[in-house]
Amino acid sequence: MWDCEKCKAQNEDNFDTCWSCQTFFESRVSDSTDHQLKIKEDDQKIAEEKKREAIINKELDEKGFQIWSLAIFSYIGIFAALLTLFIILQINIPRIVLVAIAFYAGQKIKKDYKTSLRKKIIEELEKDIYNKKLS
Repeated sequence: MWDCEKCKAQNEDNFDTCWSCQTFFESRVSDSTDHQLKIKEDDQKIAEEKKREAIINKELDEKGFQIWSLAIFSYIGIFAALLTLFIILQINIPRIVLVAIAFYAGQKIKKDYKTSLRKKIIEELEKDIYNKKLS
């Protein structure tokens, strides 16, 4: 516990200002300032990360048609290939199973493609940031 020099109120040790009059406890002012600076730096990092994520998501949204086109053609292509294979091999399998397999494989292809696009966008952003630092 510490006593405020201005109003004589007792304060807990973890307080750097008086709860009653908001006067700084002199020995803790530098600790508080350092802590506030660290919080400000952390907030700036979070803001930069949010801005970066917004740019990435915007780029991915712009490529949404491309991603969905790949997924749809993957579904159709995989379904047609499996159907042809099972007809040639004369394997009798319910069509719903083929649809499920094609859908799963198409989703996997879509996810992998989106991941690779995301990595490419991140690399481009990092390259831009690096080039700006050199300028």
